[in-house]
Amino acid sequence: AVEVLPDSYFATFDVVCATGLKQEQLERINNICRDNSKKFLCGDVWGMFGYMFADLFDHEYSEEIVQHKAVKRGPDDTEKNARETVTINVKRRAIYVPLQNALSADWSKPELRSRLRRGDPSYFVMKILLRFRDEYNRNPDPAKRKADTDSLLLLRDELV
Repeated sequence: AVEVLPDSYFATFDVVCATGLKQEQLERINNICRDNSKKFLCGDVWGMFGYMFADLFDHEYSEEIVQHKAVKRGPDDTEKNARETVTINVKRRAIYVPLQNALSADWSKPELRSRLRRGDPSYFVMKILLRFRDEYNRNPDPAKRKADTDSLLLLRDELV
């Protein structure tokens, strides 16, 4: 079981991937990875819904951008109909937050309420499903559809 693995176990990897765990376990592993400068990925799938989270700290990368330039053609360079494709590399930087920060936002605060409409509703679906796993030590089960639906709706009302 993951909870009995020592912190030093996770520090031996360059990247740690986790799935099917409780939120507390995911946050623990992410914090260990962060403390040891290791990349952390987690995700899960419940039927047709899934999520993926990445904590790559301060990540620098290159992105190829394709640009189209008008090229003058002809003896006097007056024709501008021809187009030339040019690819340039642009350096980018992304700063990631820990899983705990991503999941602990208080959406009742006025400053976050305005972002609620622009946000992805699947964020709350993920939180509800993670909470269900935390409370019932299992995922929702189609064989227990009625009871699990009632439980999921109660969790929704608590979280949203």
